[in-house]
Amino acid sequence: MSCPANEPSDPRVRRTRALLQNALRDLLHEKKFGVISVQDIAERATVNRATFYAHFDDKYALLSCVLRSELGAKLWSRFPKPTPLTCESLTLLAAAVFEFIGEMRTQCPDSARDMENTMGSILQEEIYEFIDTWLRIGGLAPPLRGQPRETVATVFSWSIYGAAHRWSRSDRKQTAEDAAREISALLMPARELSAV
Repeated sequence: MSCPANEPSDPRVRRTRALLQNALRDLLHEKKFGVISVQDIAERATVNRATFYAHFDDKYALLSCVLRSELGAKLWSRFPKPTPLTCESLTLLAAAVFEFIGEMRTQCPDSARDMENTMGSILQEEIYEFIDTWLRIGGLAPPLRGQPRETVATVFSWSIYGAAHRWSRSDRKQTAEDAAREISALLMPARELSAV
């Protein structure tokens, strides 16, 4: 059981899941993910271990749920309605990812380093799903037509995540927006002009 696609309808389930997610968020500010136990999370959430396991398979499933819901909320808040895939909208998407990963490294530096590999695959998958959904709703731009949607989503999601990861580990002399503009220009160089 990871983060469900739809919010559970039972308010008790939503409340318990929120308690567990908030407990993990708090603990990540205090110590490395690797040393946080299910017992630590359950105690902080004021539930027992059996309740934890009724909602999540393990702490990695909880981490996945927390990261995916937070990144997903950040991305969808930038695009409240379907938007065509353009260099500009891709830049907004990339900037949101850069900011999210940068904030993780700033707010929880020890935990971010400790869970780097786990976090990477979770975030890349969320970016992929966002782009895939976005392309399904808005379709492919003319210069990308003929390319499989899944291939476009894979290339864009890995490229954006990789660039954001590297940027977050740098001295960050470049703003998230400037770095996002660079990766967007690489992914869609003058594509919109060629469609005119």
